[in-house]
Amino acid sequence: MWTSFPGRGGESPPRPRRPHPVRGPTAASRGCRPSRPGLALVARGARAPSAWRTRAGIAVADILVGVLLLAVVATSIAWVVTRTARAEEEQHARDPLTAALFAREIQELAMRLGTAPSGPPATRASEIVNLDTLDGAVFSPPIDSERQTVLASRLWKQCVRVSRYDRFDLTRPVSNDYGTGEPTGDNLFRLSVDVWLGETYMGTWWWWLNP
Repeated sequence: MWTSFPGRGGESPPRPRRPHPVRGPTAASRGCRPSRPGLALVARGARAPSAWRTRAGIAVADILVGVLLLAVVATSIAWVVTRTARAEEEQHARDPLTAALFAREIQELAMRLGTAPSGPPATRASEIVNLDTLDGAVFSPPIDSERQTVLASRLWKQCVRVSRYDRFDLTRPVSNDYGTGEPTGDNLFRLSVDVWLGETYMGTWWWWLNP
């Protein structure tokens, strides 16, 4: 037997609809594409510098700083040395007595030397033998009468010349230098010493020698 329910035209009643579940906002509703974790990690890895590049950059920076410090130290040392030398030069330039004393040291040494030819001009105190070895000699640092180098006065310089004259004619030398041949008893010697302080000419001192 068929059972019928009230309805229109004998139709079955409508089935109740299921309620739709409420969902939160989706990526599409937010107007953006869904993220891909793999791509994000790759992007972050590309932006981060690698460890070896960081260490290399630090090493290069250390080297540059070291070179800069060395340059500053070298410049400072050169400046101090220059200032010290200039101060010493200026100090002695105001004291001509020091130049005269260095010239006198050569004169006292020459008075004890012989006149026989003994060799070329001396380049150091140990090469001084006789008077002829003083002609054309230059001593810097200067020397004293005992043939010792005065290291504390390294800026000073002695330039020595020895000329031979006939004692009966002192207006002109027998030769402009010591001359060749054995000096005779009729000869006198003129000793000249030019003294310099750095590039400053301090004067010339000269004496007649009669060995």
